[in-house]
Amino acid sequence: MVFAKLKKWFASSPAESREEALRRRIVTFVFIIYLLLIFEGVLRKWLFPGFHKALYFIRDPFVLYVYYLALRYKMWPRWSPLFIFGIGLGAYYIVLSMVQVLANNVNPLVCIIGWRNYFWYLPLAFIIGEQFRGRDLSRLMRLTLLVAMPIAVLVFLQFKAGPTHWLNKTFDEEATAFVVVRDIVRTSGTFTFSAGQVMFIESIVAMILTLWLLPRADRPLGPIASILATGAVLVNLYVSGSRSAFFATAIALGASLLSGLVMTNREQQLRALLLPGVISIAGAVLYVTLFTTAFEAMVERQEMAQANEGSMLTRATHIFTDLFEAIPRATVLGAGVGAGSNAGAVLATGARRFTLSENELPRLIDEAGLSGLLYVGLRFWLFGHLFWGAVVATNRSNNPLPLMLFSFEGITLLVGQMTLQGTVNGYGWLFAGFCLAANQLGLRNSRAAPARALAVQMRRR
Repeated sequence: MVFAKLKKWFASSPAESREEALRRRIVTFVFIIYLLLIFEGVLRKWLFPGFHKALYFIRDPFVLYVYYLALRYKMWPRWSPLFIFGIGLGAYYIVLSMVQVLANNVNPLVCIIGWRNYFWYLPLAFIIGEQFRGRDLSRLMRLTLLVAMPIAVLVFLQFKAGPTHWLNKTFDEEATAFVVVRDIVRTSGTFTFSAGQVMFIESIVAMILTLWLLPRADRPLGPIASILATGAVLVNLYVSGSRSAFFATAIALGASLLSGLVMTNREQQLRALLLPGVISIAGAVLYVTLFTTAFEAMVERQEMAQANEGSMLTRATHIFTDLFEAIPRATVLGAGVGAGSNAGAVLATGARRFTLSENELPRLIDEAGLSGLLYVGLRFWLFGHLFWGAVVATNRSNNPLPLMLFSFEGITLLVGQMTLQGTVNGYGWLFAGFCLAANQLGLRNSRAAPARALAVQMRRR
């Protein structure tokens, strides 16, 4: 049904140009990749667990087809300095990986999968940035928030079930779901692991805040659907058992306040400055009163974590300080691109265990040696590029979407385990593309539709 809806959304009309038809085909396949990102866990842990290793790569053929379309029909991204640096670094890492295989006796498959995790989706982000329009971003919000509703039912059932229940299974028959405390699970939704559900929650929080900050005429959902979607987002968040999800929610609320300071339309400013406070209070009251068990479990989990790891601020600081601690011990070649990833650990040791740092930034140095600093630089450069573009676009278009999408993507780019975990990798690069597209909103000659035209264009289609 979902794919039938996509086909209707993106069907070509006789009057549209060949270029527009090709652009829409690319957009269609990006949406397919995005849906597979959300639902591939259903295939891997419930429907076809025996093929979970092959299904790990299920999105790759569709990505390859998008690259074929872009190259064949001259829709490849423009060669901006950032894109040139990223492609050049990808080529350099191919040579680096070959040297690591020979010099360090690394399994070639480790470096192949490692390179994929580093660079395979990078061109896709820039293609999305150039080919997505405002109406496509509106459909992205609509589709994601609609999908959040059935997933809210699923995660609530997972929350009520125990860690050994089939609803909470992973693709590994011997593994059980992570728990918050006692028998209360960290829900995984349609994903194979709770990290994917956290990514999903952080994205829908940013989208639901955007929806309420937009003028009513521009919202991609009607009033009833908006209320249902809001409830779904809250349920997903409340039963997540993830401190990271709540931390990202706080950042998203801060970004909505920032959008109020950046936008110039008085009505938009007031909405962005007042609504986050109202939403925060109402959300906190509902959490404490209606989801008491989940709230108490999170309080207990936080107390345990603070006793063992220190405060969240201390933990967040360590994520960056670990990078500087890794530099003095870095070798020229590194241990091997991908050696510290989940897949790399299985290939190298036969078990899913961390052989290098669990934190993303120091692991990049451990894997690639001093060259890892170049990849860290690429991620930081993209972070700065997207942030400044989001500020300018939000000011220009009086649309909070650029800053709200960045509030999710920025965290992922800085410290997200994009080279470690496949779902985080997919979210990081896809949303980098969505941010690039959103940063074109409001340009007079932009390929993206202006903010106020989003809902109108969607209704016309």
